[in-house]
Amino acid sequence: MNTNLNLYKPLGWTPLQVIDAYKDLHPEYQNIPMTYAGRLDPMAEGVLLVLVGDACKEKDDYLKLDKVYRAEIVFGLQTDTFDLLGIVAVRAERLKRIENTD
Repeated sequence: MNTNLNLYKPLGWTPLQVIDAYKDLHPEYQNIPMTYAGRLDPMAEGVLLVLVGDACKEKDDYLKLDKVYRAEIVFGLQTDTFDLLGIVAVRAERLKRIENTD
C-alpha cells in the first residue's frame, strides 16, 4: 500500500494520537507503517498529512514543500513556558509601564 491521507488533527491531540485513532477505526491499517509529514503541535488543529506504507519513504520530500499556517496571537502576555499553557509571568499593563519609563 502506498498512499497519503489527509486527517483532521483536533486541538489537544498529538499527530501520533491521530494515527492511532485512525488505526483503531480502520483495523486493515493496523500492521501498515504510517507517519506524518510535518508535526502539528498539540495546541494546533488542522489537516495532518499522513503517509501510508511505502509512501513513508518519501517523508523528506514532503517536509520540503511549502506550508500555510494561520495563527491567533496574544500580545502583551508572557508565561513561564512561552505558550498559553504556562503560568502568566508578565501582563500587558506591566510591559506598558516598563516601555514608558524612558
